[in-house]
Amino acid sequence: MGLSFKVNKKGKWQGTSSISGGKLLDKPGSIEDIKKSLIERQIWKFLEEMIKIEMEFPFQWTVNDRRIFDRDGEMFLEWWIRKEEEGTLSEDIYTKVIEIVKKYKLEEYFEPLLKKENDVK
Repeated sequence: MGLSFKVNKKGKWQGTSSISGGKLLDKPGSIEDIKKSLIERQIWKFLEEMIKIEMEFPFQWTVNDRRIFDRDGEMFLEWWIRKEEEGTLSEDIYTKVIEIVKKYKLEEYFEPLLKKENDVK
Protein backbone atom coordinates (compact mmCIF):
# COMPACT_ATOMS: atom_id res chain seq x y z
CA MET A 1 0.00 0.00 0.00
CA GLY A 2 1.32 3.42 -0.90
CA LEU A 3 0.86 6.41 1.33
CA SER A 4 0.58 10.00 0.25
CA PHE A 5 1.31 12.74 2.78
CA LYS A 6 -0.07 16.24 3.07
CA VAL A 7 0.73 19.08 5.44
CA ASN A 8 -1.95 21.68 6.10
CA LYS A 9 -1.40 25.41 6.70
CA LYS A 10 -1.16 24.79 10.45
CA GLY A 11 1.73 22.36 9.89
CA LYS A 12 -0.35 19.30 10.72
CA TRP A 13 0.40 16.09 8.82
CA GLN A 14 -1.84 13.37 7.45
CA GLY A 15 -1.11 10.21 5.50
CA THR A 16 -3.66 8.77 3.10
CA SER A 17 -3.65 5.33 1.49
CA SER A 18 -3.42 5.56 -2.28
CA ILE A 19 -5.46 2.34 -2.49
CA SER A 20 -8.23 2.59 0.11
CA GLY A 21 -8.23 6.30 0.88
CA GLY A 22 -7.93 5.43 4.57
CA LYS A 23 -6.20 7.89 6.88
CA LEU A 24 -3.01 7.06 8.77
CA LEU A 25 -4.03 9.23 11.75
CA ASP A 26 -7.48 9.80 13.25
CA LYS A 27 -6.88 13.52 12.85
CA PRO A 28 -3.94 15.46 11.39
CA GLY A 29 -0.95 15.52 13.70
CA SER A 30 2.72 16.32 13.97
CA ILE A 31 5.47 14.77 11.90
CA GLU A 32 6.35 12.81 15.06
CA ASP A 33 2.80 11.38 15.09
CA ILE A 34 3.31 10.22 11.49
CA LYS A 35 6.68 8.66 12.32
CA LYS A 36 5.22 6.86 15.33
CA SER A 37 2.35 5.48 13.28
CA LEU A 38 4.70 4.26 10.54
CA ILE A 39 6.99 2.62 13.12
CA GLU A 40 4.02 0.92 14.82
CA ARG A 41 2.91 -0.48 11.46
CA GLN A 42 6.37 -1.98 10.90
CA ILE A 43 6.40 -3.49 14.39
CA TRP A 44 3.06 -5.20 13.72
CA LYS A 45 4.31 -6.48 10.35
CA PHE A 46 7.40 -7.90 12.07
CA LEU A 47 5.35 -9.66 14.77
CA GLU A 48 2.92 -11.00 12.17
CA GLU A 49 5.78 -12.35 10.05
CA MET A 50 7.30 -14.12 13.09
CA ILE A 51 4.00 -15.88 13.71
CA LYS A 52 3.50 -16.71 10.04
CA ILE A 53 6.93 -18.33 9.79
CA GLU A 54 6.32 -20.37 12.95
CA MET A 55 2.89 -21.54 11.79
CA GLU A 56 3.54 -22.20 8.10
CA PHE A 57 7.19 -22.98 7.34
CA PRO A 58 8.06 -24.78 5.03
CA PHE A 59 4.73 -24.19 3.23
CA GLN A 60 5.38 -22.34 -0.07
CA TRP A 61 9.17 -22.48 0.38
CA THR A 62 11.51 -24.36 -1.94
CA VAL A 63 13.10 -27.42 -0.33
CA ASN A 64 15.38 -29.76 -2.31
CA ASP A 65 14.45 -27.91 -5.51
CA ARG A 66 10.76 -28.57 -4.91
CA ARG A 67 8.10 -26.07 -3.88
CA ILE A 68 6.32 -27.28 -0.75
CA PHE A 69 2.53 -27.06 -0.71
CA ASP A 70 1.83 -29.55 2.09
CA ARG A 71 -0.07 -27.91 4.91
CA ASP A 72 0.49 -28.87 8.50
CA GLY A 73 -2.00 -27.36 10.91
CA GLU A 74 -3.80 -24.05 10.86
CA MET A 75 -2.55 -21.43 8.42
CA PHE A 76 -1.64 -17.96 9.63
CA LEU A 77 -4.54 -16.15 7.95
CA GLU A 78 -7.02 -18.71 9.22
CA TRP A 79 -5.65 -18.18 12.75
CA TRP A 80 -5.72 -14.39 12.27
CA ILE A 81 -9.37 -14.35 11.16
CA ARG A 82 -10.41 -16.70 13.96
CA LYS A 83 -8.68 -14.58 16.58
CA GLU A 84 -10.14 -11.38 15.13
CA GLU A 85 -13.64 -12.90 15.27
CA GLU A 86 -13.01 -13.97 18.87
CA GLY A 87 -11.94 -10.41 19.69
CA THR A 88 -8.59 -11.53 21.11
CA LEU A 89 -6.25 -10.81 18.19
CA SER A 90 -3.93 -8.23 19.78
CA GLU A 91 -3.55 -10.20 23.00
CA ASP A 92 -3.00 -13.46 21.11
CA ILE A 93 -0.37 -11.90 18.86
CA TYR A 94 1.66 -10.93 21.93
CA THR A 95 1.14 -14.35 23.51
CA LYS A 96 2.22 -16.15 20.34
CA VAL A 97 5.29 -13.94 19.88
CA ILE A 98 6.38 -14.54 23.48
CA GLU A 99 6.01 -18.31 22.90
CA ILE A 100 8.17 -18.05 19.77
CA VAL A 101 10.82 -15.93 21.54
CA LYS A 102 11.06 -18.50 24.34
CA LYS A 103 10.94 -21.53 22.02
CA TYR A 104 13.85 -20.33 19.90
CA LYS A 105 15.68 -18.56 22.73
CA LEU A 106 15.47 -15.17 21.04
CA GLU A 107 15.51 -13.20 24.29
CA GLU A 108 18.95 -11.81 23.42
CA TYR A 109 17.29 -9.65 20.77
CA PHE A 110 14.60 -8.24 23.03
CA GLU A 111 16.03 -8.11 26.55
CA PRO A 112 18.74 -5.53 25.77
CA LEU A 113 16.03 -3.08 24.73
CA LEU A 114 14.17 -3.58 28.00
CA LYS A 115 17.34 -3.56 30.11
CA LYS A 116 18.55 -0.34 28.48
CA GLU A 117 15.20 1.31 29.27
CA ASN A 118 15.43 0.27 32.93
CA ASP A 119 19.04 1.52 33.16
CA VAL A 120 17.98 4.96 31.91
CA LYS A 121 15.36 5.42 34.64
